[in-house]
Amino acid sequence: MGDRVVQDLLAEVERAKQLAREERRKAGIALDGEDEGDYMGVVPLIEKLEKTKVKDSDSINRFWVPTDSESDDDERFSPDEVKKRLDSSRRSASATRSFSRTFRRG
Repeated sequence: MGDRVVQDLLAEVERAKQLAREERRKAGIALDGEDEGDYMGVVPLIEKLEKTKVKDSDSINRFWVPTDSESDDDERFSPDEVKKRLDSSRRSASATRSFSRTFRRG
């Protein structure tokens, strides 16, 4: 019974706070960062994770070395290479169809 009374009182207080916030918002009065409260205490954890992320990104980029494959003139996209890949793909598809037909007949 006592728990229920406490819950009812907390709910009533929360409703009163919400009404007061709405009245101040309608009146144009600043809320003084009231809505930005750290109710769960996670701000220090978030700051710690952000610092760790910065350290990790620095250590990752330290070993990065550009390679030839990252150049703008990539041979894979030349017309001859594209045609070779297309022909190879068609041969592979043809062989797969042939194998499939043979398998179904046998």
